[in-house]
Amino acid sequence: MKKPRAAMNRLEEETELDDDAAAELDHEIRLGSRGSHRPLRAARSAALAAALLLLLLLLLWASGPPRALLYWGATAYVDVKMLAQDAATPAAAAGGDALAAFVWDEEAEGTVDLRPLAAGRDAYRAQRPFPHVAIDGMVPHELLEKVIEELPEGIDERGCAAGSTACYVDPLQKRKTEIAREDHMGPNTRKVFAALRSRPFITFLEQLTGIEGLHPDPGYEGSGVHLTGTGGYLKIHADFNHLSMSPVWHRRVNTFIYLNKDWPDSYGGHLELWDRNLTSCVQRIKPDFGRFVAFSTSDFSFHGHPTPMEIPHDRMRRSIAMYYYTRGTRDASECLDNQCASMHSTLFKEPQNCVCEAPACARYLNHTA
Repeated sequence: MKKPRAAMNRLEEETELDDDAAAELDHEIRLGSRGSHRPLRAARSAALAAALLLLLLLLLWASGPPRALLYWGATAYVDVKMLAQDAATPAAAAGGDALAAFVWDEEAEGTVDLRPLAAGRDAYRAQRPFPHVAIDGMVPHELLEKVIEELPEGIDERGCAAGSTACYVDPLQKRKTEIAREDHMGPNTRKVFAALRSRPFITFLEQLTGIEGLHPDPGYEGSGVHLTGTGGYLKIHADFNHLSMSPVWHRRVNTFIYLNKDWPDSYGGHLELWDRNLTSCVQRIKPDFGRFVAFSTSDFSFHGHPTPMEIPHDRMRRSIAMYYYTRGTRDASECLDNQCASMHSTLFKEPQNCVCEAPACARYLNHTA
């Protein structure tokens, strides 16, 4: 859940090098009348080179963050500046036909008509506590069955699944595994992510949410396959707000596809959506097989599944996650202190002495979406 800080650390290191070079230069100036001028010239050259390098890094950072490595350097991150080139492509370029016959799997027969779902913008935006939707049957079950066959079946004593690129065992998110490298995914899992990143699907999301200029997470920065074992949970939180520490890329939409067959309510793991003041759990969405969930994100879109799950040791709560961003500005009311350029990591919060038991929470328990 944490954001990479490699680029910021590199800038801090360069600043320290620059300060050291300046100190050395000052020392040589004081001794210049007593010794050779060679050390003085060398120090001046080093200081100038460091200053030029720092200036170059600052200029590059101003135009967008440099390439970074995610998850302990395991995954080569795509330069987010590449997304700006795609920003000029109008959403209409996908055409209505692409939404009418959306293809999840090029090798399989059948398409899905996304137009009726995209037309539900008003209903989506009217949902509380923040805009969201839960849709059953949008993704072909045949494809998701193949995805399940590619996923790990068990977890170790810590709650980590095989093939993971990150595993969380801390008090805020426990026994949760992420697979965020495509070379750790099977071909059908990669197909689903390719579809979620496709231009027609982005057009669908833009029409559904009313948020124009969406761009998918290009390098699995939080996106990926999520697996949580028995006793696991994810505390209530609002997500980190910027892509790869860049203040111009704002996180706007989260999407999930759940992969949990024969999942009784007693297992838990329901996605809870809380109000802005964390006094009421307004919705509780069961993570049923094939269910697609999307919601608009802000600094106040608090969600999670905070209650430890009671599931068999050979079962896991499994989902596919993809996040979407926009470039530029956003409504200040969606940001802490109206400061949308301020960057923060995940904001974990504790609800105010209440649990998700309100009647409204029953809406998505039994395939009623």
